[in-house]
Amino acid sequence: IGSEWLLMLGGGLQGWDSDSASADESWGFQARLASGPHYRVSRLSADVDLNAVFRRVEGNALRRFAIGSFGLTPQLSLGWGDSLPAARTFQLGGSAGFPGYHVGELRGDRMALAQLTIDRSLLGPIGGRVRAATGQVATGGSAIPQGDWEFGFGIGLTANSPIGPLVLEYGVSVDGPDRW
Repeated sequence: IGSEWLLMLGGGLQGWDSDSASADESWGFQARLASGPHYRVSRLSADVDLNAVFRRVEGNALRRFAIGSFGLTPQLSLGWGDSLPAARTFQLGGSAGFPGYHVGELRGDRMALAQLTIDRSLLGPIGGRVRAATGQVATGGSAIPQGDWEFGFGIGLTANSPIGPLVLEYGVSVDGPDRW
């Protein structure tokens, strides 16, 4: 859509031979609207995945601002799901994880995240970053998770490589573990 937005639609029909499966369990639909490719640092995106087994909706907003030699990237994410299989649950922090926890350690079918990353180029493709995050995941309940939120901080090195960005980060969670 124009030069800045991508709209991806997909559908699926699955078939299998099983006495317990009905025709109502074999449909599916996926849609993604994004302000550019997923690898862009600044983007808006919304993902919808509806099928006979589960429903999943996720929205993300992040924008990188250059302030002198520093980059400032605030991010907001919300996710809601119903009857999600374990592999499709939301992980707090997404594929980057949440500071102080292993990637995928905090999972649920509801997710809210606010994060701020400050980065700076150090030498060639090597950079440094500091990140502060707060968020929560839950299973069931209201669309926005209720209860105690996690708070975490991370500091690390980044590298632009031919296979994509690499990150080595030490994370501290206020009420949880401290980990690489």
